[in-house]
Amino acid sequence: MSDTVIIIMGPTAVGKTEIAIEVAKKINGEIISADSRQIYKGLIIGTSAPVNPEVPYHLVNFLDPKEQFNAMEFSRLANELIKDIHKRKKRAIVVGGTGLYIRALLGNFFLGNTRNENIRSELRKRHQKGENLWNELNLIDPELAAKIHPNDFVRIERALEVYYTTGKTMTYLRKFGNHQKPDFISKKFLLTMNKDDLYKKINKRVDEMINSGFLNEVQNLLNSGIPANSPGLQSLGYQEIVNYLNGNISLPQTIEKIKQRTRQYARRQLIWFKSEKDTITINLSNTTKEEAIKIITELSK
Repeated sequence: MSDTVIIIMGPTAVGKTEIAIEVAKKINGEIISADSRQIYKGLIIGTSAPVNPEVPYHLVNFLDPKEQFNAMEFSRLANELIKDIHKRKKRAIVVGGTGLYIRALLGNFFLGNTRNENIRSELRKRHQKGENLWNELNLIDPELAAKIHPNDFVRIERALEVYYTTGKTMTYLRKFGNHQKPDFISKKFLLTMNKDDLYKKINKRVDEMINSGFLNEVQNLLNSGIPANSPGLQSLGYQEIVNYLNGNISLPQTIEKIKQRTRQYARRQLIWFKSEKDTITINLSNTTKEEAIKIITELSK
């Protein structure tokens, strides 16, 4: 079982990182982040990215916020890391809340080259002209569009890019695409929490982010030349702060908006993860952190 990859997933703010680090310390493990926001350089406070973790922590704070990144790129990098970690006789632990990344790693759907810079360039020009690309996606792939906020240009662009490159929607490719089994065995753990408890943690975390310098973090990114419409700054919370810095919304409204959108995001994450099969669920509303660590450690041997 030493080569079994441990997958720890769950909604934002549930406590995945803290528990994963403790598990890694006990089993000589290294962590691979499956978080689509923590990948970006400089996005630390607003993504709750680990700072100076006690164990090796991969795929965080490595990508320019102006760069695009997708699930298949994550799968490729994560697979390379898993092989390297196993080669060094250590345990690989994948931790995160981006369900699409985890599913790509375990299922490798819609394999092949779906990146097309010409299509991306055209979509960006149309977006800058004010065209409603979400409406276009809704006509092409209504099932996917229903899961994407109309202002989330990064995901809309990616979905349209895949469609215009392959002639197939992402919904179709996820269901019927060329799936391949991974080269490793995995054991999946879902960390969850009762809704009221989770929402309280989310609200508290947002307040802590603001008090820890979230506003300054965003301002520094903008001052460094990162455009407000860059992929990194489309992340949850960052667009709201940009709007505040531009004088479009008050600080109390900004904070409440971030809390609201984060709660909505957590709800979508839970719906996604509950559809995953062969998953061991640990409810942290009635299980202590220490008990959760023990359960994961024991079942991962």
